Amino acid sequence: MVPIKHTPRSRSTRPARRAVRAGLVPALALLLAGCGNSQDDPDSLVSVSPESAAPAPSSDDSPDTSRFNRFDSQIGDLNATLSYCAPGMSANAEKSCGLDHIRSGITDDVVEPMREEIEGSPAPEEYADVSTAIDGMDETVKALKPCEDWFTSEEHESDTECGQAWSSLVSNWRDLTGAMGYGVP
Repeated sequence: MVPIKHTPRSRSTRPARRAVRAGLVPALALLLAGCGNSQDDPDSLVSVSPESAAPAPSSDDSPDTSRFNRFDSQIGDLNATLSYCAPGMSANAEKSCGLDHIRSGITDDVVEPMREEIEGSPAPEEYADVSTAIDGMDETVKALKPCEDWFTSEEHESDTECGQAWSSLVSNWRDLTGAMGYGVP
């Protein structure tokens, strides 16, 4: 019988693998830290507003939308919420993803204060696009009122009345943020 000669495996790759894993864990933790809920307030999402949300100065006759800059953090929060809390997602069980929470956030934090801002401006007619978008948001938020069960269901259809109302909400939200100059560098 010939003895089997054991040669040690090269261990030169093991430390490299460990180093790669050790480097990935903190990077992954940082990426995930920006997702989901804040540690201070578990019922609110972390804000993801753009770094420069101030509108660019324009030489045409478009209205000065810089008066809406104070809404940037609320808009950023709701942008994240509308992405993170899409209908049928498991996150919808969280209070911050409840349809009532989303609807009240849109109405109380953005639509009503913006309406007051426009009405208090020297020339409210200058913001007709924003006013139209606000009216569209009001209608859509009302249309979503009876849709809580649909929203949390895992088997929801986008061609239902509630599915169409959600699509309208997302579309009107884009119209509103565009009209107010949100995210324009």
